[in-house]
Amino acid sequence: MRGAGTGHGGGDGDGARVEHPFERLRSIRESTEDWCMHTATAPPRLEDMTDEERETKPVHIRDVPVDVIEVLQRRAGRAGMSLTSYLRHTFAEMAARPTMEEWVERATDRSWGVRREAILDAVREIRAGVDEK
Repeated sequence: MRGAGTGHGGGDGDGARVEHPFERLRSIRESTEDWCMHTATAPPRLEDMTDEERETKPVHIRDVPVDVIEVLQRRAGRAGMSLTSYLRHTFAEMAARPTMEEWVERATDRSWGVRREAILDAVREIRAGVDEK
């Protein structure tokens, strides 16, 4: 066990501080939270977009139940928007947020600066400490 969380070297005499597993897990969690907050940004408002960014295509959706349309029309009215504007805004918001699959793909594709084995070792060390109590 590397220093057993004492903050001291494992007796090798070099005086180097050994990072406690909780510290590493905390820093991983904090970097993940920062990343999540960064990716959850609001889409640009249509009026703030350039002509090139505003390029659109018509979309026709068939067989939408009447009760669904009524709910969407009420929501649009409360927002002071037409149904078309409300749907355009809602679609832009949906497209700006990653799906869970996209989020997981981004999260697993990047280097977190720690090896998988180091995380597993830290978890095992923590669990061993809990089991001992």
